[in-house]
Amino acid sequence: MAIDREKRQFFFKHRLASGLIRDVEVFSGPIEIDGRKLLYSIVHDITARRYAEDALQRMNETLEHQVVERTRLAEKRAAHLQTLAVELIRAEERERQRIAQLLHDDLQQILAATKLQVEGLCEQIPEEPILKQVNQWIIEAVDKTRTLSHDQKLSQ
Repeated sequence: MAIDREKRQFFFKHRLASGLIRDVEVFSGPIEIDGRKLLYSIVHDITARRYAEDALQRMNETLEHQVVERTRLAEKRAAHLQTLAVELIRAEERERQRIAQLLHDDLQQILAATKLQVEGLCEQIPEEPILKQVNQWIIEAVDKTRTLSHDQKLSQ
């Protein structure tokens, strides 16, 4: 038995007597048996395979659409987060400026005026140790507010 290597493959739709349409695959080619040349054909019903392939194609398209949609959503959220981060940085800088201004213009001025009043009292009542201690605390408070005010200005 010899088989010619020039087999052919065909795909087509076939209508059955019942009216159903089936996808079929046909392999055919020449064959020689006992000196006689014959043509053989093998027919496969591939309808189920075609339905599965079509379903797989639709699922792939759906997944690709979902990937595109989720990528777009992720990019939109990333842009929103970036905007929020920039707004947060600006709010922090505004708050630092406000605190530095408050320390410099208000608290340091109040402490300086208080220090002058306590120094005046220390001159009037020189032997009162609590006044000297209060004056020292005010000096430390002024130094700390200057440091804080300076640090706030540097961090801007």
